[in-house]
Amino acid sequence: MNKYCEVCNRPLKERQKRFCSKSCANKYWSDHYKKARQSSLTEIACKVCGKLFHPVRKGQLYCSDTCRWRSNSNWNTWYKKTCLWCHQEFKTKMIKQKYCINCGQYRSKGHKRISPLLRRTIWTRQEGNCFLCQQPVKFDDAITHHLDGDGQKDSPNNSVENLVVLHKLCHKQFHQLFLNYKDGRWYITGDVLDILGLQVEVKKASS
Repeated sequence: MNKYCEVCNRPLKERQKRFCSKSCANKYWSDHYKKARQSSLTEIACKVCGKLFHPVRKGQLYCSDTCRWRSNSNWNTWYKKTCLWCHQEFKTKMIKQKYCINCGQYRSKGHKRISPLLRRTIWTRQEGNCFLCQQPVKFDDAITHHLDGDGQKDSPNNSVENLVVLHKLCHKQFHQLFLNYKDGRWYITGDVLDILGLQVEVKKASS
């Protein structure tokens, strides 16, 4: 008498007892334990949204991570805070939040990035204008650029004199240079050179 898999109903081989593969066995037992767990636990109401759910662990109070996050703050209330790092005011729904978004990201990176306080100093020095096009740029949208080009090094020069703030497009233009051949000569071209009114010719080194 042939036997069949209890999950996919495929015929079993001689040594196979209940399932044809490990995937079918895992699926069966996961569904089995899930049904057993749900039948043994009574439904409870979420403390935030009031939705009824089956807790999957002992002491669970919320139906989802969103409700658990909302429980740490008043969802409809904005709090005015002062960042402990850059001392700038910001709004948040998290009553326990101590740092603004920029400073929080800076601290989480192990201080490998440019300090938001230093970025604020450079932005204020330029009176909120882009270094290249001299047009206003918002502090949150500004990109900090190293004038000597060593921003990708492990220990770049982060001095105030070596840093400027730019628009995202202007910063992209700083790094986009092209090598062109015209009339038997090589030229370096790019948007940043056009803005500055420069034309750079590549000269061969004398042997």
